Amino acid sequence: MAISQKHIADALNLSVITVSRALRNHPHLAPDTRARVLQKASELGYHKMPVPQVARPEPEAPKRAGILFYEAPGQPRRPLGSRVREMIFYALQKEARRLHVEVLVETVASNETPLLVRNRSIDVAFLFGRYTAESVKLLGDIPGLAVSSFAPCAGLPRVVADNIGGMRRATEHLIGLGHRRILFLGLEASQTDIFRERKHGYLIAMHEQGLEPRLRTYSGWPSPGFSIPPEDFNDCTGIVCASDALAYFVQDRLEKIGLRVPEDRSLVAFDHLPDDYPHSTCKITSYGPDWETMGRIAADLMFAPPLEIGRELVVTVPGALHLHDSAAAPQEGGAR
Repeated sequence: MAISQKHIADALNLSVITVSRALRNHPHLAPDTRARVLQKASELGYHKMPVPQVARPEPEAPKRAGILFYEAPGQPRRPLGSRVREMIFYALQKEARRLHVEVLVETVASNETPLLVRNRSIDVAFLFGRYTAESVKLLGDIPGLAVSSFAPCAGLPRVVADNIGGMRRATEHLIGLGHRRILFLGLEASQTDIFRERKHGYLIAMHEQGLEPRLRTYSGWPSPGFSIPPEDFNDCTGIVCASDALAYFVQDRLEKIGLRVPEDRSLVAFDHLPDDYPHSTCKITSYGPDWETMGRIAADLMFAPPLEIGRELVVTVPGALHLHDSAAAPQEGGAR
């Protein structure tokens, strides 16, 4: 007589459905019940033993990625308008090409749904520039990763520079040269936290040495009418700037009011983009993150199958302080 599932069910006082689930390795069944059914089936000579569960296929790696450049209100849409973006972009694109991932680029306002998202043209998205929490929501179910510039958004992983550590090292360089009256020139930017972090790096270095912080923060950068009052440069021998672009602007401003760099004011900054300012009097000592590594890491995180990125992941890319001619020991007599 052929042994059926009903014979097994009757022997164990179970339902036929439960026996059937055990023989099919159903996931929602207690392990001890499954073990009892399999043992009884073997004892009774039931020959239709469970078929091994077929492993679920690994998620496919992305085949098409979107690079979304978000611009702040009132700013022109220039995707590669900065050297930082350019270096990250080309490193990311090179890695995408190596992994056979197509890259599409779109500029978009922070309150718009990108066309690449609406058309379901991409599998993943890289966010650059001045996005907001609403921008992230508009991505829907498309995984996103913030690169370099960032705003705090719950659930959005990011790859960023060591803003705090880098600015701290730049400030410590001035302290090591003997400067004690050090001014920090920062920028107001509501849609990114990079300048706030750089300010914190400066404050940490100053507090550790028991020095009084001197802070100036400006809005309106980089509009054509942007300016810094000459009196802001008083009572300091060294100046820490939130970015290279601001530092070269300050260098020009100092020269116009008769102050020399580094004889009268030493300058340090963040970004290390020496090729952007060929006509400056001297190159600025600056902390430079490894921007190309940032692009490669961002690509590898998003492209490597399976796509399993922690939604709160933060990868901080280190860099180095590059010494140039803009910083020296303070002269006797102090600042004027």
